[in-house]
Amino acid sequence: MNPPPMEPANEDTFDPVPDRIKHLVLNEGASRVPRDFEAEKPDELWLGDAYDPAAPEEPAISLYLRLGSPENLVAEAVCGCLARILGLPAPEVFIVHIPPGHLPHSALIKQDAAALCVATKDLGGETFLQFLRSDKKAAISLLTQWADWAKVVAFDEWVANGDRNFGNIIYKDKTLHIIDHAEAFGGACRSLYPLNELADGVFDNRLAIPMEKFTAEQCHHVLEGLSQWLAEVAEPLDIPGIVEYADTSHWQPSQQIQELITFIEQRLGITYELLCNRLGHPQLKLTSTETKDESVAGAQ
Repeated sequence: MNPPPMEPANEDTFDPVPDRIKHLVLNEGASRVPRDFEAEKPDELWLGDAYDPAAPEEPAISLYLRLGSPENLVAEAVCGCLARILGLPAPEVFIVHIPPGHLPHSALIKQDAAALCVATKDLGGETFLQFLRSDKKAAISLLTQWADWAKVVAFDEWVANGDRNFGNIIYKDKTLHIIDHAEAFGGACRSLYPLNELADGVFDNRLAIPMEKFTAEQCHHVLEGLSQWLAEVAEPLDIPGIVEYADTSHWQPSQQIQELITFIEQRLGITYELLCNRLGHPQLKLTSTETKDESVAGAQ
């Protein structure tokens, strides 16, 4: 298995990033999206279309709308915006206003009041899992040659997204796109621990599992490229500005917004080390405490 090339993303469906996340208004007629184990899921996913009230003459946009906890909506909005600003192949993300009664069968909103949710543009296509089931050989080949594979692995490590499975990667026109970031920033652990205690945690990174079988030379190649990408693309980003752009104040007070910014900034500082440890890179395999203990032992 060859490591993926490190060329930048080149997804021709990207739109220019506006100064602020767009707010849309949902039209009537959205339909519930059936999912595996739906009864066990704490959120709802709907497929509908919405219009931009600032440009009502433009065509409606087909969207996947997520209703759920404030933590899920914040993660979806921030990570969706961050991914696109990084140049990763992710669909545009929106905040959608739901007029009273427009989702009459939703159990998560009051029918006599307006509501807000986060939505992503419907790209069409099918999930990578569906593609894998229909043509396993072609799917594996596409994954191993996916130019953004390593960067998506690094992104998931950075934002502590342990829920990147083949069902939330979209396959369309021989390209792959990432969706569904509701479980980022520690997922279920967010209800148990404050964010500052999760910043240096190790979470699942399912897309990295095939890379763990790479040779030492292949791992070195991937990590070398990611080191450069993190330093030149991720680290210069204005994280407070991106969180402000995502407009999360609808779901969290200013203190929580600052805690989220601190989490993202602190975790970025250790993302490369986490990746090295995950892929078995010898130079950063030991923690700083272990290295210090060995140095003291050698001096005695």
